[in-house]
Order: sequence, then structure tokens, then C-alpha cells
Amino acid sequence: MIKQDWLDYFEAVNGRSATEAEIAQALAAGEFQEEQVAQEASQFVGAPVAPDQVNAGFVAAPAAPEEVTSQFAAAPEAPQFAAAPAAPVQEAPQYTAAPEAPVQEAPQFNVAPEAPAQEAPQFNAAPEAPAFGAQPNSFQQAPQQQPQPGFGQPAPGQVFQQAPYPGQPQPGQAYYAQPAQPNAFGQAMKGFWSWIVSALARPTVENQPRVLNGILHYVLTAFILSLSLFFVASAFPYAQVGFTAYLLIVIVTFFTIYATQLTGFLVRHLVLQDKEYTYKRSFDEFARLSIYALPASLIVLIFSLVKYFEGFSFLRSLIFVLYFLGLLYTVYQGLNRTKIKADKFLLLLASTAVILVIFTIVGIVDRRILEQVSVYIASFF
Repeated sequence: MIKQDWLDYFEAVNGRSATEAEIAQALAAGEFQEEQVAQEASQFVGAPVAPDQVNAGFVAAPAAPEEVTSQFAAAPEAPQFAAAPAAPVQEAPQYTAAPEAPVQEAPQFNVAPEAPAQEAPQFNAAPEAPAFGAQPNSFQQAPQQQPQPGFGQPAPGQVFQQAPYPGQPQPGQAYYAQPAQPNAFGQAMKGFWSWIVSALARPTVENQPRVLNGILHYVLTAFILSLSLFFVASAFPYAQVGFTAYLLIVIVTFFTIYATQLTGFLVRHLVLQDKEYTYKRSFDEFARLSIYALPASLIVLIFSLVKYFEGFSFLRSLIFVLYFLGLLYTVYQGLNRTKIKADKFLLLLASTAVILVIFTIVGIVDRRILEQVSVYIASFF
């Protein structure tokens, strides 16, 4: 290839004229030959010399001298390179769909969605090289060779880079995975455990009310006490113990604990007129006051499993005392914060009367239900 042909091809592919440094690099790499060398080669080929005496440096050596001359005579025909710029315009729509895949996968790696759209049209110039596939020193094979310093480096505004696969990070961008989302159940259990530790240390501290912690405390305590009562009832031979009996025990235990908490709320909010003591706040504060009932219920469960009924009866009564003390402290706080202009002793008598009425009704309901299971179990209520 002569120098003029190489200049035309370089301008057709890159869209600009070659610089002096690029021409010197291409000449040193053997991409083209000087015009004087090409003319001397054509004169040498036209001499009546046998085919085996042709210079071995030319690729067309196996042909006859007349055929070699005709091949080099057709080389300067530049119209073969005139169609080169038209190919990128036709091939460009084939690569327009390439940025769609990186855009879908981009949220996983925080990749800017506009980067693939800028690189894909610049890659369209690569398919032009197949027209010169028969030439050993053609420009098509340059990406497969080792990069040469100076020549082959992308010019400003031009990027010859292969489009990334879906999910592959862009060059220069850090690869990192999205952090795992925190587990809601794990966070709830962690907060509940922190609440238990705080309540065991200081039960009367008034913090931001958390209804979920109070509900979990009631559920766990009632569930453990229900199991202990069920195991005790199962120890008696004449007791009708089954799934129905266990369900009745669970209902009675939940009902008794909730009635105690609700009684404190009604007395403090309605009788003593403490409007700051809301229903949601009563769940959290009363659960903190009765926090020691949870570890005591675990000990009761152990006594019921080993059939130590004396210790079971004592701790069972102690748990009810803890709930009653929490109720009395709630009434005491209501007496200190009430806005009713009346003697506090009279307010205490009124609060006590309401508590006795409610607990009498609760006790009667519990005994009627548990008598269907066991008379011994009903004696606790």
C-alpha cells in the first residue's frame, strides 16, 4: 500500500487527517511504503525476469510478472475506499439496541445509564476493516496485535472500546454489591431484648412508648404460664386434658393479664382524669412494671415439668402479686398527676372500688371456664 492510499483509508475510518507522528509510526510499522519504493518495485516487476526471481518481500511473488504488474497497477485506485464512510451509517442501527441491556442491570452497580449510549456509536467504525481482509498489513488486524506506543491510542473524543456485557461494570467504576436489607423480625427482636434489659434495671423509667414491646411481653408471659398450667392439669388422672383444655387455659391467661393492664388504664385515665396516660402508653409502662413476671413464669414452667407443685403454687401466686403491684403503682402515679380538685384519699377509695369490681368479674369468668378443665387449676383463679 502506498502512502496516499493509506492516508485516504485513515481519513475514511477515523474521520480526520493523520498527523505527522501517526504517519511516521505507520511507516515504521510497515503499514505503507514510500512512493519511490513502490515505483521501483513496479519497474522491477515489469522486467522480463522469471517468477522465481521476484523480490520475496512482496506478497504477490507467486504470480507471473504480468499479473504482479496488473495488481500493483490497480492498487492506487482510490474509489474502492470511497464506500468506506457509508458503512458506519448503515451499520449504526445494528448497535443502537446495545445500551438497553446495561440500562436494565445498571441499578445493581449504580452505573450511569448514559455511559453505554455514548460508547456504542463510536464502536461502529470497527466493522469497516473486513474490506481489506486479504492484505496482511491492513488496518483491520491492528486491534489483534500488541498496542504500539503513540499510534493506536484513541484521540480526544474517540473511544474504541467493546460494549460491556449485561451486569458488567463500566471501566473506571467500582464494583460493589448492594447492601442487604435489614431483617424486620431481627430488628424487632433486638429492640425487644434491649427493652427487657432496660426494664429489668429501671422499671419506672418513662421512655418513648413502644406498643410492640408491651404486646410481646404479654404474649410471652401468657404463653409460658399457659404451658405450665397445662402440664399441671395433665398430671391429674381424672382431668379432661386435650387441645380444647389447652385453648381454654390460653384464653383465661391472656384475659387475666389484659384485664389487669386495662384496669390500670381505666382508673388512671377515666377516674383520675390523667389525659396524658393514653391507651398505647399503658401497654409499654404497665409491661415495664410487670417485667419480673416473665422470668418468674420461666421458673414456674420448670416446676410444672418436674411436677414440683408446691413451688409452682408459690411462684404462680407471686406472679399475680407482681401484676397487682404494677397496677397499684399506676394508680399512685395517677393520684400525683390528677387534675381533679378533690382529696386524694377519696380518689384512692374510688379507684380501689373500681379495681375490686373489675377483678371480681374477671375471677368469676376465669373460674367458670377453668372448671371445665380441672377444679385444681380453677382454684388459682
